[in-house]
Amino acid sequence: MLSFHYDQQGDTYRAKGQAFDSNGKVLGDWRSTQVFFSTGALSVSYLWEGTSFKGKAPVETEGTTSWSVQRAGSRRVLPVSGRGQVLHLKQDQTLNFRVQRLTEEWVGELLGRRVALDALVDHGLQMELAVAFLRGTRARP
Repeated sequence: MLSFHYDQQGDTYRAKGQAFDSNGKVLGDWRSTQVFFSTGALSVSYLWEGTSFKGKAPVETEGTTSWSVQRAGSRRVLPVSGRGQVLHLKQDQTLNFRVQRLTEEWVGELLGRRVALDALVDHGLQMELAVAFLRGTRARP
């Protein structure tokens, strides 16, 4: 799960997120240190630092992420998907990923109930959504 937050006072953005496995276990927790948007906001890159929980003990790590969204024809229609790449510098590892815009309809379909997007600040709900998405099954209402 990834979210962007705007700091009006500093006129800057920051990104933060967590990576989950299909059982809901947190694999990583990270936050950006610098964020760069392209003209037209179709791509973003950021430097990040965080903690990996993949091994027996947590490991501090850092890296870069770049991704872009695919516009669906009309500029009036918001992009809904994209692709990206994460480079873990301390682990010498590169991961490719897909981006999916969250809408109330899409989240509701995955979870089997209506959920306001603002409610996704709840860690338990994020975990439930990640599990439903990664398992490719709809959660039971």
